[in-house]
Amino acid sequence: MRGMRVRGLTAGLLAAAAFPAVAAAAPHKSTHRRVEKKVASASADAKQVTESFVKLRFPLPAEAGARPEACNWVTYLRFRDAAGPRKSRNADAIFVTMPGIFAGAGSLDIFARNVVR
Repeated sequence: MRGMRVRGLTAGLLAAAAFPAVAAAAPHKSTHRRVEKKVASASADAKQVTESFVKLRFPLPAEAGARPEACNWVTYLRFRDAAGPRKSRNADAIFVTMPGIFAGAGSLDIFARNVVR
């Protein structure tokens, strides 16, 4: 990418297990397929790298049986350059990672911010 300027980068952290309070909340009856809410951060680079919590509604098929409404949502944290594009489809690059067995999503905050910067 020498000589090319990257307009924007989005880093996403799959965090369904990191937010049990969201999953345990009352069922969300929204018809929206995507909900994004800004996360207030105390990080030193909060003005340079914005963080948001994203929920995507992907209902399981009826043959999957009865389940709580929360099972129809995929959630993740999105980190992006504050000066970059707001829509991830307009980013020049997207990096997605999922926490492994040795660390939870919370430990990846610094990593995601460094990738975006």
